[in-house]
Amino acid sequence: MLPVLYWLGCEVSGALTGLFTVGIGSLSLWTVVMGRLGFRVMLAALASALLLVLLWRALRSGRRRDFVLAGLALGLGQYGYTSFRIAPVVVLLGIVLCGLTHDRQRRRDLLLNSAALFGMALVAFIPLWSYAVHYPDIFWNRSSNLVGVVNIDVVVGILKDWTATLLMFTFGTDPVSLNIVQEGAPVLSLLVGGLFLL
Repeated sequence: MLPVLYWLGCEVSGALTGLFTVGIGSLSLWTVVMGRLGFRVMLAALASALLLVLLWRALRSGRRRDFVLAGLALGLGQYGYTSFRIAPVVVLLGIVLCGLTHDRQRRRDLLLNSAALFGMALVAFIPLWSYAVHYPDIFWNRSSNLVGVVNIDVVVGILKDWTATLLMFTFGTDPVSLNIVQEGAPVLSLLVGGLFLL
């Protein structure tokens, strides 16, 4: 994950940003704890960083090959931690925002390239999609169960997760004891929070 974070920072704004990005990733309390435990949530961090760097490159370059690679990262990322299932919405939002700044011809190219991106993602996702169709209860199980709450609506579960994620900047709200190193401390320490703001 760390080399991909460096690559992402470099793609966005050069080597200094790459160093800050890898600094945030390597010093984050949450990343360190989950990485040492070998918890699969780290797959979402890797997949997210890889998708962001490839999507950024694709939107900047306009090359079909970059869009296809971003689609591959989007599709394969679905096999990791379940929180990555929100990634198609993020990609779509990024494409729409990018399209607002383009003229008609570049919007047409963006539309075709986006179709290639989502087409590749779908191809990579087909085996998991088949599993979701045949075993929907298992596929959606993690999204419909929170710690201490069982069988809630999937949308409600996702909204609760988003809320908890937003609060991680100021409160230690995670009810899972292995995620809490210091009771009541924010997930982003002062050092990491400072790097994040910088």
